[in-house]
Amino acid sequence: HECESSSAAKALFKLLERSMQLHASCTEAGDHEELCWKIKLEVNKDGACTKYHDDLVETRFTMTLVGHGTVLADNTNVDWDFYESCDGVIQALAENPDLAPADARRAIQIWNQRVSKGEVTTEP
Repeated sequence: HECESSSAAKALFKLLERSMQLHASCTEAGDHEELCWKIKLEVNKDGACTKYHDDLVETRFTMTLVGHGTVLADNTNVDWDFYESCDGVIQALAENPDLAPADARRAIQIWNQRVSKGEVTTEP
């Protein structure tokens, strides 16, 4: 797996480098000296948080590099009353944080289906 890791690290470096170039071109294009970007890298493994959530950010860019693509919910299909009634918390996980990964994924899938009946899937 050393060769795969080296290849992935090089690809990630290239992605970050291009992101930096994009940021530089945006700041040069106008009066955007205070334009700030945050790049966060997450490696999702078994038990990773794959539930729908609502963040207080204006814009989010998510890129799936390996595996299944990102799943988005159309705002018109979201049961916001249910989401707000549980404060975005999956009760099954809150009550048993040591669930096996397969059981945690199942609990998240059930909760996601309750939050949104439809989804917009993407490809990596």
